[in-house]
Amino acid sequence: MEVTSAAINVNDLVIDRVNDIRQIFQALKSGRTTRTPMQRLPRHMRRRAMSHNIKRMPRRWRNFALAATKKAKHAAKAPSRFQRRRRRFAGGDDPTLLRTHVWHAKRYHMALTYGVKLPRKCFQKVQRNCIRKTAQGASIVDNTYFAVYTVETTPESEPSITNLLNTAAGKVLKFNQSRAQHVDLHSESLSLGPVVIRKPTPTSFEFVVHPTAANAFEALFTDVAKPQRSRAHGRARLYGPKALSTIVSAFNLTKTADENMFNDVLDGAVIVGSVWFSLNLNLPGQKPVPVTLTILSTRPHTQIDLSVPSEHFKAVWIRLVHSQCRVLGLDDEWNIRTYLGKFTYPDDAPEAVASKDVLKEETTALETKHYRRPTNRRVNYAALSPENPFDFNWEKLESEGGSELVPVKIVPLTRGVPKRFTFLYSEVDSSAPESMEVDDPPAAPSPPKVKKTFDTDENGVIEISEAPGFPKLVSMDRLFEMEPRKVLSRGMKKRRKRKAAAESPVVPEPVKLQIPQGTVIGRIIRGLRWSSPQGNHLGLGYCLRTEVDKILAEKDGIVLFRNPESRHYRQAKLIVCDRSARF
Repeated sequence: MEVTSAAINVNDLVIDRVNDIRQIFQALKSGRTTRTPMQRLPRHMRRRAMSHNIKRMPRRWRNFALAATKKAKHAAKAPSRFQRRRRRFAGGDDPTLLRTHVWHAKRYHMALTYGVKLPRKCFQKVQRNCIRKTAQGASIVDNTYFAVYTVETTPESEPSITNLLNTAAGKVLKFNQSRAQHVDLHSESLSLGPVVIRKPTPTSFEFVVHPTAANAFEALFTDVAKPQRSRAHGRARLYGPKALSTIVSAFNLTKTADENMFNDVLDGAVIVGSVWFSLNLNLPGQKPVPVTLTILSTRPHTQIDLSVPSEHFKAVWIRLVHSQCRVLGLDDEWNIRTYLGKFTYPDDAPEAVASKDVLKEETTALETKHYRRPTNRRVNYAALSPENPFDFNWEKLESEGGSELVPVKIVPLTRGVPKRFTFLYSEVDSSAPESMEVDDPPAAPSPPKVKKTFDTDENGVIEISEAPGFPKLVSMDRLFEMEPRKVLSRGMKKRRKRKAAAESPVVPEPVKLQIPQGTVIGRIIRGLRWSSPQGNHLGLGYCLRTEVDKILAEKDGIVLFRNPESRHYRQAKLIVCDRSARF
């Protein structure tokens, strides 16, 4: 049988398939490495090629590098340095940032509060200076984050809007002769907070509302009209007896030829109630800036709102700051309002629309801060009171007390300063009277510890004596240890501890209270460490109405308070505040 065999010339085959063989080896090589085409270059060529620019690769590598670059996740060109470093707030379009954000961020701790980045606390200790400036001069705070609404009226809808406002305010509101109203509006059982209302034109209303009550305010006008929110103006609030004179001197305000009521103010006219004026402020190198100045209250606690167009607000702000206006952060403003005997919305209003959400965030932050501390550095709140020291629990207090809460003010009669979350008591168990002491008794000095040493008597018998300066006693077993003690690793100790806990679970014993307990009748929401016209070491809070009536009638207004971390009860004078004028 004849067999035909085919012969293959290897040299010819390799020459014909040289490109295919090269691609096979290249594919095998690519599959075994994670290096990119840029990383396969020699070291002296890598610096220029690492910019991922195909034109900087060698010509024979460009096709391969282009295919690999298209598969890359970051094939898109990165934004330029100018684009990455631009300021979001340069145009003022970001509603979460103030126009004065840069100015404040250089001097204050910024925090996201009420949905806006607000200055909370200054880098320096300025609390006393802020109070001094407010009491004797002028201070300023940026309130641009407040929501401003405009409601257009018609002859048919104006009576219904007026009745709605009178019902929400609980009194008749008048807007004749440039009158403004600073009232606490209510929607059913919820508080919308202090709202500034004015009529800029005969057919429109303007409302300045706290941002946490914005949605509830819009729902209030659902059946009447649709409020339009405006962000075209920045707002600043000035406190202090020299607030008006500071504005006049900073912008060189003088009398005008037209019939402007502000001419009478410059002549020294007495202002009664809240009034608003339309003015033109003079800025260097610019046209007169139209602003709205609203005087909310006069001496002794002057408050003025200044509404400025957004594009000029920063210039007006810096001009006032350079005119000796002390800038306030959010914490400073809270202290100022406490100094003036006023509550703060919504943090100090249990019936506020967003009170639960705001207090929940505060409680979570305080608890997180507490549990971050080492165990041996924490305050043992459970041994002082069964109540939560980081939550007010208004609903529980009202349900157990059986009556509503009324705003009160306390002035300590002895040492002790009320703080936020302080407890109010009508009476305390008198079984341990030492808990009522004002000061802790001084600790008696303890004598130095005497060490035991060895002495030898005449007969050579060793005796133990007490004399300082000699080493302590050591047991005989420790002196003659032949084998080194076994040292357990940290992991082995943890495993043994978990095993022992699983085999014999330890039932925690109930915490024994270390101080006598009393009936909680209220809580303090603001405390002032300094003296004020309202009283020394003032405290503002809420108390049950039935207990307030009983304390005023039977105990001459004397109530007990205790700070959450304190063991002592202090006496204070209880005064009832007007709910309609608390803000």
